Amino acid sequence: MFRTLILTALFCLAAAAQTATLYMIPNTHGTVSGWLVDFDTERNYVLNNYLAHLDRVKSDPSYTFAYSEVPNLISFLQFASDRLPELKQFHQQKRLEFSNGFFLEPDINLSGGEALVQMGALGLRWYQDVFGFRPRHCWMIDVTGAHRQFPQIVTGLGMDSVIFDRNNPTSSPVFWWVAPDGTRAMALVNKTYGEFGGKNGLFGVTGPLPDTEFAAMYKAIQAKLKSSPSKTSLFSLTGYGDYSLPPLRASYPSEFLREWNRRYPDIKIRFSTPSEYVDVLNQEIKSGQTKLPEYSGDTAYSWSSFWLNMPELRQYYRQDEHLLQAAEILTTAASLRARLPYPSQDFYYSWVDMLMNMDRNTIWGASGGMVFKDAQHWDAWDRFHSVERQARGALDASARSLAGSGSGIALFNAANWKRNDPIKVNLPAGQVLDGVPCESQAGGVVCRPALPSAGVATFRLKAGAAPAG
Repeated sequence: MFRTLILTALFCLAAAAQTATLYMIPNTHGTVSGWLVDFDTERNYVLNNYLAHLDRVKSDPSYTFAYSEVPNLISFLQFASDRLPELKQFHQQKRLEFSNGFFLEPDINLSGGEALVQMGALGLRWYQDVFGFRPRHCWMIDVTGAHRQFPQIVTGLGMDSVIFDRNNPTSSPVFWWVAPDGTRAMALVNKTYGEFGGKNGLFGVTGPLPDTEFAAMYKAIQAKLKSSPSKTSLFSLTGYGDYSLPPLRASYPSEFLREWNRRYPDIKIRFSTPSEYVDVLNQEIKSGQTKLPEYSGDTAYSWSSFWLNMPELRQYYRQDEHLLQAAEILTTAASLRARLPYPSQDFYYSWVDMLMNMDRNTIWGASGGMVFKDAQHWDAWDRFHSVERQARGALDASARSLAGSGSGIALFNAANWKRNDPIKVNLPAGQVLDGVPCESQAGGVVCRPALPSAGVATFRLKAGAAPAG
């Protein structure tokens, strides 16, 4: 019995002395469509940053990083294709991870639900077609708030988690985010995507990390432990702010890790990918060691420091989004009913243009002017114009093929509910819609036709004039 008590005591001491591990996830954070420079300058700059991270993976066996956004990988394939075998090798070795199943990192608050689904569907499809796999996470580290249906979208797309900063609606850095329909996604929330960076921090120093910084890191990790549901596994999105490079000191992180282990053996630091941390956490959840809290609802929103007064941009975005969705609905009907060829490639290009314009700094209106309109570079207005031309052309061709020949008028309702609200109708001179209430107003005729949900209705014309409103 005495021996049993000793063994029990030793077991308790061992459990109490169990070390915690901080999984550091380095990343670099540019803006796909340009932020303070034009599109071409931005993508070259960001590509070189990613190549610097790839160089550090090659030179330091302790280093890993998260690679995000399809356009950044397209730049890699265009301008650094000689390093593609190396990129694939380190990905297979889990030294780097393509961390975002979305096509890019958008803002999610102005766009409609279909655009967000397309953001994931086209992103996942691109990775599958080009690299033969689907990323596991929705990497949204720069959003300024998210609505309660977002975890439903993430889960519906088959991704394991959503990772973001700012506006954590809970006191826990990891929680189950539950959508209104009951589906849930694991949410990982860090206070910043550049933790432990800074001029004197791990990623900013060129000499050895000062003692004060070691102590500050240890204190910060202890604070993380207090709020974490797991007392053995923590995570950090790490780097030196926007456009972060790998640690400026060439011998880091391996030299840093050796010194850290000597100073603080009770807390381990491991450079990691998002999936490595999520896999460890899932094992803890499965075993019952860790239980995550649940949250249902929106996050807070913080537009004030990002959104500029650019109503023209938002109006054009919403117009094109609705035009494109309407064109897809009507063209689908025309392809089935009237055998009109469905322009799949044209719609794909239009959706890519829309996704590019959902890039967060573009849709915020928080970029330099050349990002929106530039005579020398691909810009947001180029993409808006392209979508508008394609969608209007598809709508016109589809409507004509469905309406057939005759002298009447066909009206298409793209909304998924019946409508009879007043609409402005362009009518031939001296004619009105037969059997439909109409009145003349300045600039045209307003009528109240009964329109079916997501359908086409045809109306005869008769001689006459609409009464004045």
